[in-house]
Amino acid sequence: MKRKLKIVNADVFADGQLKKASIVVNDGIIEEILEGDRFEPFDGEILDCTGKIVLPGSIDTHVHIREPGSEERETFLTGTMAAANGGVTTVLEHPISVPPPYNSEILENRINIAKPQMVVDCGFYGALGTESIGNVKDMKEHGIVSFKTFLQEPMKGREREFKGLTISDDYNLLKAMEEAHKYDMMMAFHAENDDIIKGITKELTDSGRVDTKAHYESRPIVAEIECIIKLLVLAKAADTRILICHITTSEAMKILKTAKEQGIKVIVETCPQYIFTSEEECIDLGPMAKCNPPIRKKDDVDKIWDYINDGTVDIIGSDHGPYIIEEKMPGYDNIFKAPAGFPGLETRVPLMLDAVNKGKMTLAKMVELICENPAKIFKLDHKKGFIKPGLDADFMIVDMTKSYTIDKNKMYTKGRDVAELFNERKVQGYIEKVILRGNTVMEDGVVKDSMAGYGQLIKPYQ
Repeated sequence: MKRKLKIVNADVFADGQLKKASIVVNDGIIEEILEGDRFEPFDGEILDCTGKIVLPGSIDTHVHIREPGSEERETFLTGTMAAANGGVTTVLEHPISVPPPYNSEILENRINIAKPQMVVDCGFYGALGTESIGNVKDMKEHGIVSFKTFLQEPMKGREREFKGLTISDDYNLLKAMEEAHKYDMMMAFHAENDDIIKGITKELTDSGRVDTKAHYESRPIVAEIECIIKLLVLAKAADTRILICHITTSEAMKILKTAKEQGIKVIVETCPQYIFTSEEECIDLGPMAKCNPPIRKKDDVDKIWDYINDGTVDIIGSDHGPYIIEEKMPGYDNIFKAPAGFPGLETRVPLMLDAVNKGKMTLAKMVELICENPAKIFKLDHKKGFIKPGLDADFMIVDMTKSYTIDKNKMYTKGRDVAELFNERKVQGYIEKVILRGNTVMEDGVVKDSMAGYGQLIKPYQ
């Protein structure tokens, strides 16, 4: 039997603005949007959203769940429960696993592991490294949303985790871009110059510097800028669409803005850790605030907001990177012994709702960055990202007046113990309910593990 739902008395974000409307949902699909306060008989469930706003479900384009291989850090069940708790109805999963999905056999195995666990919908990146350039066509045919590439040799001790995911020379990087262009695929990059980082890190450690600040010094802004410029030059030559992940600096933003104006096909992403805190504010957290690239100084953080609001930034992903506490603790004695990353699925949308309330961005800009642009960029807008008839009935029901304090102990991620960065921060804008294809997957901070398997695999324009 088809399930019917009608959301009434809501301020619905549709067609770029909030409007008084009702939403009729039939079998998980938005059937109709009725503007105004019209009353019409309805034979299904009615959800009264008086005083609330209804937003599209968020798409998080930058998530590391790491299963298979590192289930102690996160599983697809805990990761997608965390997503639901954070207002995310679609997760796009990056390809760091053991092994990374650099061919279709590994990809299908990963999808089969994920499907029975998924609480929300998931799309998958493919790994593209030197040894997997010949797999581009096959991986596209298996429905990946993008490729991801790191620009260095596999990290020592993590070789199996990065096999088929790295390109360390410019010749093969150009060849990979040409192959991606041939099949109209996007490539996403972690943009830092590894030679610069290795050299400075050696200088620091040789002199006995293993303190927290040494990590920030080991990854200077020039390492990010140099790598971005190289990627732009090669992308222009290959006419390839590229995504630069987690941009941290205003100088890089300026370069990317110019590149866009010149017609280079570049997508710009930043993350909450680079716009809602600063090195000065979080350095005392030591390894709990360690990420790559590092969080920058306050002056740079403030300037990035100009590029968010002028349209240079296309998407804000979480770079959700959970670890367990035992992995982070050695970083208090030697910052270079702690892995880089921390959970972000459950804080990204709350922080952005708070930013809207504080006047740092408009609601329309927020929806553009975390719903609409991700859907369009990853070719998912036939189902996701917007509230309009024919699309999946994915919603966040939000009370913009309600304030609360972020509490890591209420998170669903396995990495909650290291989620210190925004822990105990007071925010305004409470996600009361999350609806995926017409069914509630989160209500008042509670996600039921009985929803495991409800999430579906989503592919570009399929």
